[in-house]
Amino acid sequence: MKQDTSIFSRLYTLSKDLWWTGDPWANDVFHDLDPVRWNALNHNPCALLHEYIDGSKTAPSADWLHRADKLLERYQAFLEKPEYS
Repeated sequence: MKQDTSIFSRLYTLSKDLWWTGDPWANDVFHDLDPVRWNALNHNPCALLHEYIDGSKTAPSADWLHRADKLLERYQAFLEKPEYS
């Protein structure tokens, strides 16, 4: 069964915006996805997420998915602020 990669695609979009570097929990979300790969890829979220988008990695835990979803909600709220729309 092919996993739903939409959350990884959305995180990939977020990772190309430097906004994530100022979010205190974003680094933890990327790190906790795969700590070994995160370090091996020199903390590059785009490279890490690409491994999940292409389906070469298995889905993370429900807890991680929840935290990633909350990160995406914070990012969306930031984008919807009047001064940024």
